[in-house]
Amino acid sequence: MNAVILAGGQNKGPLYEATGVANKAMITLADRPMSEYIVSALKRSEQIERVALVGPSDMDAVGADIMLPDKPTLLENVNQGLTAFPNDEYLLMVTADIPLLTPRAIDDFISRAESLAADIVYPIVNQEQCENRFPGQKRTYVRLKEGTFTGGNIMLLRGRFIRQQQFLIERVYAMRKKPLKLAGMLGFSLILRLCLGLVSLSEVEQAAGRLIRGRAKAVITTFPEVAFDVDKPADLEAVRVEFFRQGGRIK
Repeated sequence: MNAVILAGGQNKGPLYEATGVANKAMITLADRPMSEYIVSALKRSEQIERVALVGPSDMDAVGADIMLPDKPTLLENVNQGLTAFPNDEYLLMVTADIPLLTPRAIDDFISRAESLAADIVYPIVNQEQCENRFPGQKRTYVRLKEGTFTGGNIMLLRGRFIRQQQFLIERVYAMRKKPLKLAGMLGFSLILRLCLGLVSLSEVEQAAGRLIRGRAKAVITTFPEVAFDVDKPADLEAVRVEFFRQGGRIK
C-alpha cells in the first residue's frame, strides 16, 4: 500500500524555543531533518510502495515520492493525503514527529491491521513496554481491563470511508477539546468506568465505531517507537541519545 506523512503545522512552545525551527518535521537529528528518517523507514518497509508528504514546499529534499502543500488543519491535511492516492482502498497515515519509527514496526502494524477489515485501525502500546524502552519519558496513558496503554502516531485508514464520513469525523475531532460534549457522545457511564479502569478494549472499539459510524479497531503493538513523538525538548534529547547509541542510524 501507499503511505502519507502529515508534516504540516507550526512548532510552538518550549520545543520551538529550544530549536528555533518553525516546522517540527524539519528539526535536525544528525544533520538530517526528522521527517527524512520517517520517509526512509517507510521506503525500507516491505509493505509500502510510495510515500506522499503533506507539508511546506521547503521539504522537497526529504525524499518523498509526492509532495503536497499543507493546509491549516490536521483534517484538511488528511484530505490532502487522500488526494495523492485517490484509488487506494487503504492508506497508512504517519505523523512527521516519530523519527525512531522502523520498517519492522511499520510492517508488523500493517500486516496485523489489514486482517481486521476495519475502517480505522490505531496502534496502542503497553505502558510497561514504553517505559522499558524509553525510561523517564512522560506519556499519556489510559487504563483498560487488558492493561495500561498509550496511543501511536500511525493509522490505517480506509480512504472511501474517510471521504464519506468527513462531516461526522470533523464533528468528532472538534469535540476533542470539549470533554463534556465528547463524554455526552460516548456516554457518561462509559467515561466513568474508563476512569476507573473497568472498560475493555473491545468496548472502546465499539464506542469509537458508534461515534464514527464505522468499524474501528486497535492493534496492541510491541514496537514503542510508533508512540514516541517529539513534543518537548526532553523528547528531542532522548531521541538524540538514541541516535548516538545506534551510531546515527535507526535500524
